Amino acid sequence: MAVRYSVSGKSHSLKRSVATAAAVAATCTVLAPIAMESKTIAATLASYVIGVGGRGDGPSANIPNKLNGLDGLTPAGAQYVGVNYPGTMWPIDGIQSATFRQSVTAGHTELDKQIASHEGEGITIVGYSLGAVVVNESRRNLNDKYPDGNPNIQFVTISNAYKPNGGILARFPGIWIPFMDINSTTPSAPGLFTTTDVTNEYDTIGDFPAYFNPLAIANALVAFPYTHPDQFYDNTDLTKYDDADAIPGKTQTDGDKTTYYFADGTTKTVITNANSTKSTYYVGSSIRTGCASGHRPYPIAHWIPRGP
Repeated sequence: MAVRYSVSGKSHSLKRSVATAAAVAATCTVLAPIAMESKTIAATLASYVIGVGGRGDGPSANIPNKLNGLDGLTPAGAQYVGVNYPGTMWPIDGIQSATFRQSVTAGHTELDKQIASHEGEGITIVGYSLGAVVVNESRRNLNDKYPDGNPNIQFVTISNAYKPNGGILARFPGIWIPFMDINSTTPSAPGLFTTTDVTNEYDTIGDFPAYFNPLAIANALVAFPYTHPDQFYDNTDLTKYDDADAIPGKTQTDGDKTTYYFADGTTKTVITNANSTKSTYYVGSSIRTGCASGHRPYPIAHWIPRGP
């Protein structure tokens, strides 16, 4: 896939336990990127791919690694534009670094500028981890701006902390961790734009346990280095997520129709939005697929149900 690059300007005890677990998990909330391909993204759509990288990737230079070899996300010759923002989380990245909220706000501002500068053209907006938080903020604005949707704009969110069912910030709506300037705003809704969401199974950020279970939470935290960082998602082959290869499972209704598919240990969720566009959520079982070095360890208590 040929992509040109440019970078734009640069019970109290229970409650305490839940908050503590959230704070610990949140310290890893924006570490690294993951990769995806989606047949739901039309190859003819994107003239531009606007990317927002994760923590430590302020120039958003790592996002193209998520796109390499992906069939259907961008056509040959599409231009990649990286949003430049702090991409840091105080105090982990130093006492002078931008906080979580400062990074998100700055990224949101820069992303909106890029979207405005390419308005009317085909745009695919890709956000990973901290960048996916940024993308969610901009997508909410666009939902208000385009109440009927906009076929020229599509989204890909990777390791999305605001994924409706699994994102760590969506699991703790309204939580505020003042010493780290982390706050959870409104969880990501399906909205009116075609959206593809990719998360590795057990990824602490995008597949956090639904219920307060110490072992399940420990599992999620231990799994972080095996599920979230870049190397476990670059050049991921998502052809196994195709509808033709998926086996229909169950259907539940929660405002929109949500259908789950299972293929090769992977869950695919398709949400049909109000204007008939589709939002697609993938959860891949990366831990079971092995890695270049041979074997990837199972996290502890991997058999514990994580909720719906």
